[in-house]
Amino acid sequence: MWILLDSASTVNIFSNRKLLKNIRHCGSLRGLRIYTNGKTQDTHLIGDLPGFGPVWYNEGSLANILSLAAVRKQNLISYSNKEAAIIVHKQGGGELKFTETGGGLYYYAIKPTNQKNIDYSFAQTVAQNKLLFTKRQIENAEKAQRLYDMIGRGGQQRFLNIIRDGELKNCPITIDDAKNAFKIFGKNLHSVRGGTTRSKTEHVPSNQRIPLPLPILAAHKNVTLCIDYMFVDKMVFFVTTSRNIHFTTIENITSRAMLSHCLPAIKNVTGLYKARGFKIETIHADEEFKSLKQILLESNNILVNIAATNEHVPEIERDKNDQRKKQRDGT
Repeated sequence: MWILLDSASTVNIFSNRKLLKNIRHCGSLRGLRIYTNGKTQDTHLIGDLPGFGPVWYNEGSLANILSLAAVRKQNLISYSNKEAAIIVHKQGGGELKFTETGGGLYYYAIKPTNQKNIDYSFAQTVAQNKLLFTKRQIENAEKAQRLYDMIGRGGQQRFLNIIRDGELKNCPITIDDAKNAFKIFGKNLHSVRGGTTRSKTEHVPSNQRIPLPLPILAAHKNVTLCIDYMFVDKMVFFVTTSRNIHFTTIENITSRAMLSHCLPAIKNVTGLYKARGFKIETIHADEEFKSLKQILLESNNILVNIAATNEHVPEIERDKNDQRKKQRDGT
């Protein structure tokens, strides 16, 4: 009446027919041949181990053996810290304890009964789980389960946190109701199937900066920058483009205030050019940027050229029109 959990076995084979149901021919002429230290054993019979599935049956086998590898594929396995035992955690809750014998084998003992077939299971049914609770507890657990389905079946701990933190107003479900629901109904299959493990991100390589061709830097080291504002759906964007290089930048700003918003945006752009070896010497802008002329000259030694009244800087106007066209085209 013992079931051994064997890490040295690659097959599941039973010798006690009382532990199995529906013993039948395997449907293959080859059957199973097991190689042991003493001899080989052949069988063509299989039977159903309740709660586990088909296993091989051979009345001449020395023991009822479950492969540790096969059990692990269906159930979570852990080692007890309190005693010499391997714990098989059944799906839906509960556990089977395989105790270590003096000879070093791990076994689970089936209690003998007068029945022809002994009913035991590696899995638990919802009906069996409900027997452990009162009628009121079951009703509240069913309400908790329906609520769990309604909010999208996230993680169990997340569901408990939602109830504990009062994120659902007027929620009649308590923490105990939710915990009882998990004990009765087990893990939700939809949430398990919908969960994915985090994929490993690619390593970001160092030194990704593309070397700047020296002839370009030599010919265009001193940059003339054209700046202006552009508006898209009432949002303000600070736009710059450089002569000869034709490098364009766009930055969303919340205000057209010169000192608090425009000046920091200009410093961001000058930092970009400086990082690649360029130096901004001149800025062309319209009359709106007139207040920055003295500030940029004293702080960054940048000469600001202000266009005459009712005139605009042509390069930036063309660039703004291009950007608006791309925005209308959805690109």
